[in-house]
Amino acid sequence: MNTSFPSAGDYAIALQNPDRAFNIRDFKNAQFEHTKLGMPLGIPGSTAVVFKAQVNGVEQALRFFTRDDASSRGRYTAIHPYLTGGSLTHSLATAEWIDEAITVGGRPLPMIRMQWVRGLTLDKYVANLVQMSDAIALAKLAESWRAVVGQLQFSGFAHGDLQHGNVLVGPSGDIRLVDFDGVWVQPLAGEPAPHEWGHPNYQRIDRPWGPWMDTFSGMVIYTSLVALSKSTQHWYELYNGENLLFRRDDFRYPFQSSAWNRVEMVRDSRLSELTTRLKSFCEPNWAPPGPLEPLLTESNWWVPPVATPAREEQKRIPSGPPHVTSAQPGVQSPPGAWWTGTGPVPDRQQSNQRKGPPIPDHPQSSVWWTITAALLTALVVAGVVTGAVASTAKRANETAVFFATFAVVLLVTLTVMSSRRYKGRRR
Repeated sequence: MNTSFPSAGDYAIALQNPDRAFNIRDFKNAQFEHTKLGMPLGIPGSTAVVFKAQVNGVEQALRFFTRDDASSRGRYTAIHPYLTGGSLTHSLATAEWIDEAITVGGRPLPMIRMQWVRGLTLDKYVANLVQMSDAIALAKLAESWRAVVGQLQFSGFAHGDLQHGNVLVGPSGDIRLVDFDGVWVQPLAGEPAPHEWGHPNYQRIDRPWGPWMDTFSGMVIYTSLVALSKSTQHWYELYNGENLLFRRDDFRYPFQSSAWNRVEMVRDSRLSELTTRLKSFCEPNWAPPGPLEPLLTESNWWVPPVATPAREEQKRIPSGPPHVTSAQPGVQSPPGAWWTGTGPVPDRQQSNQRKGPPIPDHPQSSVWWTITAALLTALVVAGVVTGAVASTAKRANETAVFFATFAVVLLVTLTVMSSRRYKGRRR
């Protein structure tokens, strides 16, 4: 690791005196949360440390790099339009690069000023839902996550490090992403790939840096959330503080790890379909062909897609940040996008059923029932007349029994014949 930048502890020591450490007036009166020992409380990461501060009465997250190869002004300049305008502002925390914001050890250093997002990291939020056995909320969270990934990829914004620590969930379930050191956007195409390659428990070993690099990690998180909505027990067996359900070793063939075995124990057709697809994403020669959503919705997902003008247009990478339309300020969705809620929603169970030709009505069956009714009516009339005539005869009882028996036999016979003819018509 490159240690030319200060450590998290070095920054904490400097921030004990913000009026002397900061080179910008607005931050000289910043107020920080402190540990029990009276030191500013920092949240360290692999490339930076974050401190929560009150700046002019506004809660902010101040991020300082502990490695000089973590990011650059050019990168944050390129992604700034995506963070401050268009359809992604509700999914991305704002972030601003400030040169020479702080001096540590006599060296002026940059700082990232970020929006402080109220909420929990994804794993902590999921842990609360699991503890409450709230399967409905977990299912809703899974679909919200799917929507966020879909909107990111439609807008041409690839995060590069989708993992539980970079996903914050608010009290109402709203999702925001933080940490943009590994982002890919079209203005950065052709630039060298960043040194940040993402959390290993959410990435392929050979992940390329580019527009579709979130397809795999997005699928890992989505499958994990769907699995937990079906059975929360797996959380206690597989969560280790650095994942949701899966770990890096789970992405290697032959997929016989504890995670796969336990998830596949859940008898659910949708989950079984997702785990099969995620395994296909782990194949050695697999590379993300495009965004995640089409891979989740197309029925023949396992067949290599054939390049067609329509498909190429669908996978076109936006050349710049999304634009805001006057009809929907701050929101932009592709025509017919599944998350817009426009149009009828197909019934998955109904669509999966085999459908045969419709069975026509058969008027012949009604004819048989008409004949049966007529004969019975005639028998009843005949029985009444005969009973009246035979009332003075010696064998009145025998006559009544005869007609009653004949009527029952005829009714049963005609009913069986009509039923057989109707069944024959159906076949």
